[in-house]
Amino acid sequence: MRVIAGNSRARNVALPILMASLVLGLVLFAATEGSAQLKILRVNKGGSVPTNAVGGGNLTAVFNAACDWWEARIKDTHTVTIEYSWAPLGGSTLGVHNLVTQSGTPNRETKATVRFDNDGSSVFFMDPTPYDHSEYGTYSQTTQNFGGGTMNKGRVYSSPTGSAVGRSDLLAVAIHEVGHALGLSSANTAFTAENTDG
Repeated sequence: MRVIAGNSRARNVALPILMASLVLGLVLFAATEGSAQLKILRVNKGGSVPTNAVGGGNLTAVFNAACDWWEARIKDTHTVTIEYSWAPLGGSTLGVHNLVTQSGTPNRETKATVRFDNDGSSVFFMDPTPYDHSEYGTYSQTTQNFGGGTMNKGRVYSSPTGSAVGRSDLLAVAIHEVGHALGLSSANTAFTAENTDG
């Protein structure tokens, strides 16, 4: 998952141990890789684009790329609807996820909202080519064995160029918030229950 704190200047795809365990669990519960498929239904609820955003991209393309990133990694039959929009969040808050409904066994989020800050306190790089990371000159990844074998725990795109320099990467924020909508959230009862195990 791409996680950005404050005005980080790198695309950081880092999975904390608990989040990595949950994602691994979702993958292991998949029926078969060929037939199972995560489906994220995306509903753009609009809002004003922040006037200080740079890069030339747009929220729909960036959000679709974030959802596609997750759909390519979680091979589990599940559908979630995510309504996303721009909204004034204030301070250093780049994005916010809210659980709307959850159900099933295992319990999963079925509807969520994700809002991205547009009040001018955040300066986003809106990647015009969100599937191409050419704005970042360096890529590195880290792995770790969490007890079930070695898995990727972090992907970092750094050394930004052009409009990406000094801006918060909207794609990284979107990947992070979609991860919450997929259950990596203290609002999700299954995640909370798993989090209290041993």
